[in-house]
Amino acid sequence: AGEEFPMGQSAVKSRILVPTPEGLACLMLTGFLFLLATNLMAGWLFFLVAFLVALLLVGAVTAVGGVRHLRVEVGQVPPAVEGGVIALPVVVQSSRTLRFARLAAVVGGQQGETFLPVVERGTRRQSTLRLAAPARGVYSLGELRLISHGLIGMFRAERRLPAQAEVVVRPRYQVLDDVPVGVSGNGGAEVPQHRRGYELFGIREYLPGDPARHIHWRSSARHRRLLVKEFEEPSTPIVALVVDAERGQPPADLDAAARAAASIAWTALQRGWQVTLFWCGADGPVTTRGNWEQLWDALARLRADGPS
Repeated sequence: AGEEFPMGQSAVKSRILVPTPEGLACLMLTGFLFLLATNLMAGWLFFLVAFLVALLLVGAVTAVGGVRHLRVEVGQVPPAVEGGVIALPVVVQSSRTLRFARLAAVVGGQQGETFLPVVERGTRRQSTLRLAAPARGVYSLGELRLISHGLIGMFRAERRLPAQAEVVVRPRYQVLDDVPVGVSGNGGAEVPQHRRGYELFGIREYLPGDPARHIHWRSSARHRRLLVKEFEEPSTPIVALVVDAERGQPPADLDAAARAAASIAWTALQRGWQVTLFWCGADGPVTTRGNWEQLWDALARLRADGPS
């Protein structure tokens, strides 16, 4: 999971200031009116040019100010599912009141942003930046972008900030009607056997408190003392999933194998079975067992780096 880290003005990588289409049109109009006023020597045209220049200055200054005073912190990013939504928790704080700022991020080629209409001076505001989840895997957030169009939308100011959060995207899964089975020694299908109820383990001496229905009357009559049946609890089937992590295989093949393994694991766990994942990675054989979250996270981190 990503670590929470501060990003102040010292973390600035670059600032970009470009005119918006409205600002570009205003610049062209200002230039045209200036030439016209110069030729006609019309005072009211100079006044109009001065007004437009002041408008452009206000737009540029407020756009730059909208990204200068903002500090951003990224919290722990919860795991996402491919095809779903990544929710990036952020906390913003400003040394002055800011309006109409946007916070944008790109993860795995997917872009998303959140709108911050007002950030009051000295207050910490929590927000969530949402974007579509890319394919299964582990991604680095890379950077955040602060965007401001100022008060009148004449310029777009952008400030890029480094980010160090990790985003885990887990594979999709579905509930299966039947769990695929292995092959037994005789070539037939091998189905995990799940005993129903309790099975007879043996016979022992009667102890005070034993239920009368557990008395084994035939053995008691033969040995002329009370004997009771002793039972063992039903065993839990264990499903072993071996995932092919061979190096060089197409990413789509590994993703399909991860989705299939996730579907089998989820279905088996819902039936009360135990599940163990196996694959051979760059450092040798890997074994993963545990609850659903642990297995699901392991499949998200699975990489095609194993031997042939």
